[in-house]
Parts: sequence; C-alpha cells; structure tokens
Amino acid sequence: MDETAEMVNDLDVTVRVAPKIVAAEVEPLSEGASSCATTLQVTGGSLRVAELALSAGSVSSATDHELSPVGGATGAPRRRPLRERTNSVEATEKATGGIHVRELSSQSASREGGTLGPPPGPFVATVEDLQMQLDDPEIQVVDLRGGEVRGRNATVEITRSGVTLRGGVLRGVKLVVHNSAESFRLDGVKMKGTESAFRWPPREPLGPLNGALEVCGARGVVVRRCAFTRTGFDSGILAKAGAQVFVKDTACDLNFVGIAALGGETKVTMSGATCSNNGAHGVHAHSGAQVTMEGGECSANCACGLLAMGAGTTVVMRYAACCRNKGSGINAQCNARVVGRGVFLRRNRFGNVKDGLGAVVDLQ
Repeated sequence: MDETAEMVNDLDVTVRVAPKIVAAEVEPLSEGASSCATTLQVTGGSLRVAELALSAGSVSSATDHELSPVGGATGAPRRRPLRERTNSVEATEKATGGIHVRELSSQSASREGGTLGPPPGPFVATVEDLQMQLDDPEIQVVDLRGGEVRGRNATVEITRSGVTLRGGVLRGVKLVVHNSAESFRLDGVKMKGTESAFRWPPREPLGPLNGALEVCGARGVVVRRCAFTRTGFDSGILAKAGAQVFVKDTACDLNFVGIAALGGETKVTMSGATCSNNGAHGVHAHSGAQVTMEGGECSANCACGLLAMGAGTTVVMRYAACCRNKGSGINAQCNARVVGRGVFLRRNRFGNVKDGLGAVVDLQ
C-alpha cells in the first residue's frame, strides 16, 4: 500500500490508498490564504482528496472529493460535506482509501499507542537500572523494550509483590524472587549466560543449588513465553522453599537442568514448556516437590527426561513427551510417584521408564 503525507499548518494529512500514486503535489498555503489545494494523480481504482479551509491554524470546514483514476473514468466527481470542526482537530478516519486528518499532540500519540495496563518505567540500560526499577514502589511494570541488560554473574532481587518484568534479554544476570514477591510475572524475557556452553556443577544429593530464575517461597509466580538458554547456572528455573510457580510456553535448553523443584509444598505447573538438550535432566523434582506437566516435552537431554526422587515427591504428566534422552525417559527413585496419561515415550537410550527403591510409575 502506498502512502503520501504532507504537513499543512501543524496538521498531518495522510493519504492511504490501494491504487498507485504516480504524482502528488501540495500547493503551499501563502500568508493570509484561507484554503489549501492538493493535487494527486493516480492509476487504477479511485481516490478521495480532502480540501481543507484553514483559519488561524485550525480546521473550520472540509470538503471531500472522490476522483476518477487517470485514463479511464467516466462521470463527474462526487462531493460530500464532512462534519463541521471547531477549535481542535479530533482523529477522523474515512473509509479505506480515504484521508486521515489528526492533530499532532503527545496526547493523541499516547492514545494511538494502545498500551494496556500500567505504563512501563524508564528505559533500562544496566543491572543497576533494573534493580532500581524493581525496587521502586511507583513502578509495577518494568519493560526492557526489547533491549539487552548485561551483567557478569550479577544477581537482581525481587522483593515487591505484583511486579512484572517483560520484553527483553538478560545476559549473565540471575533473578532471585523472594518470599514477599508474590504474583511476580516474567513475560517474554530471554535469559542467557556469558559462556558458550553450560557449566557442569559438582554432584549434589539434593539436586541443583541455584537457577537463572530462583523462586524462594514466593507464590503465584508466572513465567510466560520466556527462554532460558545456556544460563551458566545449575538450572534454568529453580523453585524451592514452598514456592508456587506456573510456567507456560517457555523453553529451558542447554542448561545443566531445565526446571528443578525442591522441597515439600513446592509446586510447579508446566503448560507447553520444553526442556531439551540439557547437560543432565530436563525436569528434576526432589524432596517432596509437586510437579504437573501439561503438554510440552523433555527431549534430547544428556541424562533423564524427568527425574523424580524422594518421599512425597509427586509428578503428574498429561499428554507430555519424553523422547531421545540419553538416560531414561522417566526415572522415579526413593519413594517418588509419577502418574501419567497419554505420555509419549520413545527412543530413550536406557529405557522409557525406570523406577526403584519404592518409587511408583503409573502410566495410562
């Protein structure tokens, strides 16, 4: 679609037409003149042109002309009066192919932006900026605006409830969500490390000790449309100490563990999440944690797709997949319980299902 715009006395006159504009001319408004003539030559289709009568910088009246295309139209142009305008110009939109006239002001610009919810805070350039905005009680939405904040194993702490962090890249930065930061939301953020490959941590009997996103007891935390790739931490997401986390449409790839849930009363609900190509397990549930996995997959991990360990640990899987892992697809040990419906298991090197030491795996 072609677009021609000319400025007349602080007015933005925009012509949007499907036909091709081959020539356009706007006769400038001389001092003391009361009207402005606009001439457009088009090929194919039809075009509307507004003739504006101007007085003291405001539109007092306007007339609409419909023109025939060059070289093939019959019939006289149609003229139709537009509504009277006084003082200021409000946004007026004609049918497709018409003229759009609007007043240039910051207020109209903000209306056209279509932002929903609380406005974002100032631009975030550094780790210090990010921490300052997350601590500011006047800011509920911290918008990275597609930019990247770089750190070197930096830690940013979230302590306020109801805060949203969205839309950008955090490289070499760890987020710690404390118990007081209920209903924290992480939306559309990519978390990456500074190394080209994941780090192999020392073996720990209680599982991963840290994560790129570490939720410590906070409830109602939502992680949506995010990616945790080569973060350099033990896990992409770590929930512990009774945290309740909802993970939707999120990828945890090339970490040591994709998603880890540790401790009694810790609950992680995954919907459409993927944990692939991690150095150990895709999902690790330990020490009484409860994990629900709806859809999504744990594939091509170097150990198990899902590892559940410890008394009281429960994992519920519905229509999820564990495929092409170098260990077992599902591995339950030490009195853990895994219940599944419609789980897809295929091509896991050490078997699709493995259990032992009082653990139960019940798949339907």
